[in-house]
Amino acid sequence: MLKYVILTLGLFLFTGCGWLDNKINHLSLTLASGGYTVTLYSGGKSVKQWVLKDILIQTEKESDGFYWSDNGKITRITGDVVIEQK
Repeated sequence: MLKYVILTLGLFLFTGCGWLDNKINHLSLTLASGGYTVTLYSGGKSVKQWVLKDILIQTEKESDGFYWSDNGKITRITGDVVIEQK
């Protein structure tokens, strides 16, 4: 019986740590996010512009691109990009 109590406590502690880690990560992403204007250029001309509010823009791994998620939709861009923080 003692073995089951210790096992249950151990599982509870690991689950609690994961929950806390998720909350800390969410808080850090919230603090890092902000308002941005993202402009994509081609041939020196602006071809697309996004105005983002409370969004975290991240860099693509092993790429020169960027991505963000807005209302469940992920947008990925690459090329000549200017990102202005408001």
